[in-house]
Amino acid sequence: TNKFSDVYAKVWPLERQYPRTAPSKGAAFTKYCSWHLDPESHSGTRLVKPHTHITTIIPTHEVKSLLRFRLGSCSLNCDDHSIPREDRVCNLCKMHLIEDEYHIIFECTAYEHIRSSGWASIYATSTTDLNAFMNQPDQRRVARFVHFLLDYRKRLLAGSIVVDKVTQLDMLSSDDEL
Repeated sequence: TNKFSDVYAKVWPLERQYPRTAPSKGAAFTKYCSWHLDPESHSGTRLVKPHTHITTIIPTHEVKSLLRFRLGSCSLNCDDHSIPREDRVCNLCKMHLIEDEYHIIFECTAYEHIRSSGWASIYATSTTDLNAFMNQPDQRRVARFVHFLLDYRKRLLAGSIVVDKVTQLDMLSSDDEL
């Protein structure tokens, strides 16, 4: 008798842990609950309204990036289970921190110029709370930013751009014409 409610009851306490220190078993669930779950859309274990990113019209390529980011399938080092957890550090900065969603949004020095450029206004909601950041009312703007950041990361890792070089595309902000 392995009903969903039994499994859920065992895993749910993990949502109260900090994702970076949570045990590996259930870490993805902890990360989702702490950083991505919209508190306004849930009452206990029940969904009371759809997440804003589901009901907002967002271009396909941007919503795809947003959903991958939210679900932990965007190829960040923290999701590479072939290496020990403590070795999943960011390859783009010298901070020696695990490359996870929180790191690339708030901490990584490789993205510092983006955070202080035309994208700075997206940080008005929060500069340290990933849950508040991810659940901003303007989900199209969040999706566009996440898509831009993941694309920028991909180009950095491929060596097609240099971290310190700010191009015209890098300065494209969420306030520019869509």
